[in-house]
Amino acid sequence: MTTPLRSQTLVPFALGLVVLVMALGLGAVLTVRAALDSELEARADSAGELLEAEVNDARQELSEDGRRLAASVPWDGTNARVGEDIVALGADRGLAHVSAVQDGRVRAVDGSPAVARLGPARDALRRTLRSGRATRTTAVTARGGVLLVSATARPRARGQAVLLARPVDRRLLSGAERALGVLLLLDAPGRPAQPLQADGTRTLTRRWALSSSGPAGALSLRVTVSTAALTRATRAALLTTAGAAMIVLTLLIGLLRLLLTRAVLRPLGRLERGLEEMRKGERDVRLAPAGARELRTLAEGFNDMAAVVGAQQGRLEALAATDPLTGLANHRSFHEALAEATDEAGWREQQFALVLIDLDHFKVVNDTHGHPFGDEVLRGVAERLGQVVRQDDVAARLGGEEFALLLMGAGAEEGTAVAERARASISSIAAGGIDVDSSAGVAVFPDDAQDGERLLDLADAALYRAKNEGRRRTCRFDLRHWDGSSIAEQRAELRALLAAPEQLTAAFQPIVRLRDRRLVGYEALSRFSGHDGRGPAEWFAMARRCGLGRQLEAAAIERALAAPGRPAGVYLAINLDPSDLNARTAMAALPQDLTGIVLELTEHESVLGEEALQARLAELRGRGARIAVDDTGAGYAGLQQIVEIRPDVIKLDRGLITGLGTDSGRRALVESLVGFADRVGAEVCAEGVETREELEVVLGLGVTLGQGYLFGRPAPPWPAVDPAAVKPRATVAEAEPKAPVPPALRDPDPRRIPNRL
Repeated sequence: MTTPLRSQTLVPFALGLVVLVMALGLGAVLTVRAALDSELEARADSAGELLEAEVNDARQELSEDGRRLAASVPWDGTNARVGEDIVALGADRGLAHVSAVQDGRVRAVDGSPAVARLGPARDALRRTLRSGRATRTTAVTARGGVLLVSATARPRARGQAVLLARPVDRRLLSGAERALGVLLLLDAPGRPAQPLQADGTRTLTRRWALSSSGPAGALSLRVTVSTAALTRATRAALLTTAGAAMIVLTLLIGLLRLLLTRAVLRPLGRLERGLEEMRKGERDVRLAPAGARELRTLAEGFNDMAAVVGAQQGRLEALAATDPLTGLANHRSFHEALAEATDEAGWREQQFALVLIDLDHFKVVNDTHGHPFGDEVLRGVAERLGQVVRQDDVAARLGGEEFALLLMGAGAEEGTAVAERARASISSIAAGGIDVDSSAGVAVFPDDAQDGERLLDLADAALYRAKNEGRRRTCRFDLRHWDGSSIAEQRAELRALLAAPEQLTAAFQPIVRLRDRRLVGYEALSRFSGHDGRGPAEWFAMARRCGLGRQLEAAAIERALAAPGRPAGVYLAINLDPSDLNARTAMAALPQDLTGIVLELTEHESVLGEEALQARLAELRGRGARIAVDDTGAGYAGLQQIVEIRPDVIKLDRGLITGLGTDSGRRALVESLVGFADRVGAEVCAEGVETREELEVVLGLGVTLGQGYLFGRPAPPWPAVDPAAVKPRATVAEAEPKAPVPPALRDPDPRRIPNRL
């Protein structure tokens, strides 16, 4: 319906008159209010300047205290003497934290030890120890408190420094408050502001960044001042305009609606849509800042958050696609690359070579020098494989000591030549006097097979032939040497093993509760004797290839459960492939009463559909079993299993534990897993804990259970926890000699391959 012209003209005119009358009546009120607002703004700005001066003075005083303390601490004395000076300074200055650090270890500390674990405090101390210069920064505690942090090195001494932290508290704010008659409050970023405004007061907020030599996030400075004078000045003028208040209110509501739509609702709508896109997995969502200042700041913060989330997601995807120990592609990403290579090469009518490489007698290296040394050997092998492939090729670690190379565009001759170069490079590794040799098998697409999985089987058959012919060689797949007999021989060997109980035995490794080192369980591990030193992983992989995986799994379960005399109150963990949950052979090996049994689901095969999986897990839990997810952190599949299975125990892969103390990405992943476990009532177990340093790191991250050589090696039933793991750290350091540093990986040309050990 069209609005009449009179309405279009008279109504706006009448409203204009009302606005004019109201403007005349409110002119005086607005003038007074503007003057008072200017005064309030000036006080807020002055409060910020005064507080900045107070903070700078406090920083200078903190640095002077640090220099005096660093010079006066009796570094050669006992920890008690050092602690006296620190406690005296902390009490005199009212500091939140004072500590002396010598050669990476804390000599003495006063105040909250948690301050030293804050990221800015650790970074400041690290920079000071590295450069010898004092470092000042600002840190925010978990409860939102703001700390001024100063790290000072001892003059002309390396590795000795003191760390001081002073809170930005009421004492520091009181000077500006008294001078201006205001109430000040600092709000840390990411912390909800507590409502402090009362009747007769007004609060103004300023974004304010503490200046420092290190990173300090922007803080919100809230200034609360009295508005009593403003209230008295405006009351009289407001009473005279009460009659026209409803009309003005109507206008203001309409104007407010327009302003809110333009300045608030539209920007918030864009923010909501951006969040929804992020929930759908979009990582490149960005918002154009618009609307009110606070909403512009919110949009900029959203963009920063989206960038961080995108980077973290990219990092997690990279971790999911790579082997954490070697940095090569992992089992999952290799199979994806093999499928893509098969599709692309078939469409383009091109060829590529697949090379499988397995280290010969690698178990000897692990048994002689331990798993940390074996891990360094595997990293050295990965480094050398990375040097023999081209940019478009793929180098992957399939598991254990088995590696794979996808050589795009390569034929049989080139693939064999690359395999020989790789083996020659690997043989240059000198590991504690033990030669690191390898065997390789080569298959070519499409000459040998036009299906990726079939090609992998043929390359594995060529590798098997290389090992049967004496190892330390490369074999090209040849149909004349393979008519199914290799698989038949493997199957016959497995059937002979299953028929000889003495050749398959169970060993048991202790699992302890980390807080008190108390034995709580054992993991059952299969051991094979009299078979050329092949490890359990090789046997189970061979059994799966030959179709006897479930029979071997059932035999291993029966051997583990047959061991008598398990200590009371101690559970037994048994490894189980997820596909065996639907296999009659493996399920028949389990007793009806599963009380005290933990079933560890591995990642070798895909799990059932979600409904079938949940039904089977509910049935097993109803019989008393607890469920664990093994090898968490070794690949993306483990993260999926955690969400679907909701396990009672989450077992962290050894590759995730190695280097955990220095890798922030791995620490973040472990912290997230610990947080998930806390929420769902699960426990987290760190596998492969072999040093006390690793023990301290996982304890600090909240991991509850531990397993590894530090507590005990796998042994016949039932081994006790190693007494050295229960001793206090100081007692162990005094009573036990340090383990020798393993010899370095040496290469004939050290300039070409850096020493990694």
